[in-house]
Amino acid sequence: QHFVGPCPKCGGALRLARSPKGARWVQCSNNPATCPVTYSLPAAGFIEPAPEFLCATCKTPRVKIVFRGQRPDLYCINPECPEHHKAFRIGTCPSCGSPLQIRYSFRGNRFVGCSGYPTCRVSYPLPQRGKLEKDQPPCPVCRAPVVTAIEAGRPPWTLCINPECPTRKEADAKRA
Repeated sequence: QHFVGPCPKCGGALRLARSPKGARWVQCSNNPATCPVTYSLPAAGFIEPAPEFLCATCKTPRVKIVFRGQRPDLYCINPECPEHHKAFRIGTCPSCGSPLQIRYSFRGNRFVGCSGYPTCRVSYPLPQRGKLEKDQPPCPVCRAPVVTAIEAGRPPWTLCINPECPTRKEADAKRA
């Protein structure tokens, strides 16, 4: 039931694992001394194994993740896979130039954080519900990324992720 797919190093079974504090990862079922393969998973969302779906780019197994208020999504467990990074990349950090990524806190709240963390601590809040579409041109005022939040039963909400931006304040006022 927790089988994710075959281990790329030894051919053993990759399985979902969970710590008593709630951290989740995928690890090889063989002896960790002989095969130390592990992959971390997001702290938030419901995770299901999907052994029938391999990543088209790197041929690593995927898992199905359901985040609160969103449809199920297939997630490549390999952190070096280009598709893995593309799914969460949202723009460029105005401070250091590293990619900005959608991240999830330990409690499951989503936000945008710089991939240069801990050297760069740039972060922005995001709407907590609904699906996010991130293929928008940057904000014309502050050049920060723009997202569209889509919730069931509500009109789409397009907003700049920078809470200090005047366009964000206008979007928040319209939404309320």
